[in-house]
Parts: sequence; structure tokens; C-alpha cells
Amino acid sequence: MNVLLAMSGGIDSSVAALSLLRENAAVRGIFLKMHDKNVIEEERVQEICDVLGIPLRTLDVRELFSDRILQPFLEEYRRGFTPNPCVLCNAEVKFAVLFRFAHLENADRVATGHYATCAVASGNAGIFRGTDERKDQSYMLYRLRKEWLPSLLFPLGTQRKRDVARIGQAHFGSLFSSVKESQDICFLPSGTLRNYLEKTLSEMPGGEIVSLDGRILGRHGGLFRYTIGQREGLGLSGGPWFVVAVDETANKIVVGKREDLDVSAIQCTRSNWLVSDPERHGPHFAQFRYRCRPVRCTFTLYAGDHFIVTPEDPAEGIAPGQSLVLYQGDRLLGGGIIEKTVRRNHS
Repeated sequence: MNVLLAMSGGIDSSVAALSLLRENAAVRGIFLKMHDKNVIEEERVQEICDVLGIPLRTLDVRELFSDRILQPFLEEYRRGFTPNPCVLCNAEVKFAVLFRFAHLENADRVATGHYATCAVASGNAGIFRGTDERKDQSYMLYRLRKEWLPSLLFPLGTQRKRDVARIGQAHFGSLFSSVKESQDICFLPSGTLRNYLEKTLSEMPGGEIVSLDGRILGRHGGLFRYTIGQREGLGLSGGPWFVVAVDETANKIVVGKREDLDVSAIQCTRSNWLVSDPERHGPHFAQFRYRCRPVRCTFTLYAGDHFIVTPEDPAEGIAPGQSLVLYQGDRLLGGGIIEKTVRRNHS
């Protein structure tokens, strides 16, 4: 079996390579250079591949990454949304490039170090949650193309992070001693997301902070600085106040009390499904963020690419721009981008 494996320079993809080699797969490493911050990782990937004795190919996809991920990411923040660039990057850059290259190189499978599993259920290949609940990354894969699923491999899907760390230490020694756990947003320079946005979107104008009944309570310094559910940094008296809406049209931040965060329905667009007839695959459980507990819900699919999810119990802190991902048990069904929410007892 010829396998094309995405290598990041971290312990997960390295142990994934080791697992495949122990199964007698012919492994070729691929490193995707997506931004200038990749230089150190590229050197480490080469060292890892030398230890493993596998060939490495580096593909420069910086222009593609900027066009498909970085620029849309900034545009979403400009309109007051809260995007997750990683889910889009997986589908539109990482796996798209990997499968294109695998086709050119006649590779049988494409593999990554994600903590998720691929299996056949009801006669069709599907993605399921990884065994390690704390590291499960299936949420990040919901936008993959359905036709890719039969050729996917996730060697770490049935392993636990602590065991992966132990295997890595035993085989690679101190090679990862100074390597920190990768962050969700890989392209950020040193510092926080807030610092990056402050520098990149500093030209955005300020505006009013208003209550739900329209009272002006203060001023904001740009929509990108706020997200639904935010409490800190508002500088308002009479609180506690929480951001309940970001109004791009009026350039206003709308605040309310904690109970005003409760959402009774969520409208999503840009849907992507890994199963046929997702409505049929119930009961449905919705996950609103990468690290949050899924909640039982009802689900209605409409013509085009949008759908509406109604949680059985009110949910809070759900922001437009985030991904809503649906599951049936451990099976990943697909999902979409949150466009609008309906607050409980409000239109």
C-alpha cells in the first residue's frame, strides 16, 4: 500500500508515519508550506523523515493559502463574524492539495495525524470520532469531500494522546522536547489572535455599544474586537454585560444580560454533507465549536445549501461565522457555517 502522509513536524504526524511503517506501508511524507512561519517546521520534518527513512516532498501552497484562507478569514472579522479558518483550510488547501498530488503520484491512500477514524457503515465510508475524547478532531474535518473518504487513513484514530506521546518519546528521543502542542490557528505570529487582528484590522472604525432596547451604553473600537458571549473588555457600567449581537450594517455592538445569550434556533449556510439524506440519519447532535459538548437537536434541510437546527435545550454563546457540525452518535454527518441565530423569546 502506497501512502501519502501529511507531515507537520509535530509528534502526532510523526507517530502516524511510524504506525504506517509498522504495517508495512510504503510511506511518503508531504510538507505543505502555507506561510513564512513554516521554516522551522520544514527543517524538523526533514529530520523526522531522515530518522524514519522515508522520502519527503515539500509543496509551496502559500499563495493558495492566502487566497482561500487568510484573506477570507480577515474579511469575516471585518463583518463582525467569528470564523474558524482551520475547518476551511482542511478542505480547501490541505486535503485538496494532498489528493491532487496523490492522484499524480498514484498513491493508494492519503493519511494525516488527525485524531479521528474512518470506517464503513451501512455500506458507505464515513468519518467517526476518535477514541480519545479529549483529542477528537472529527469536527475539523466536516468540510471534506465525500468522494475522498474511501481513500483516507487516520492512523491515530484509535490511539490516545498519552500513548502517542510515549511512543514518540521512545522512538524519537528528545527530538520533540522543545516542540509545543500546535495551536489551532497555525499562521499567527508570536502573540495572540487579538494582537494579530489589532495590527491587521486597525483601520476599522469604532461605533456605538447599545443595549437590546437601543440605549447607547458606550463606544467600541472596531467590530473585530468582539464576539458573541464576550464579557471582558466592554468597559460598561451597570453590568455584567455580554455581547449578544454584532451589527455590521449599523456598526454597532449589542449587549444584554446572560439570559439574552440563549439561542432557540440556528440558521446555517454553505453546508457540506458526508452522508446522503442527512435528515434521515437521526437522532442528531449539534456541536457549535471545536471544544464544546454536543447537544441533541432537530434538523431541517432546505433547498440550496442552508439548514436550520433547533437545540432541544437553549444554547448560548453561538456566534455567526462558527461551524455547526452534526453527528449521529459518533458518526460525522456534515455541517455548515452559522449565519444567523434566533434568541429565545426574541425575533
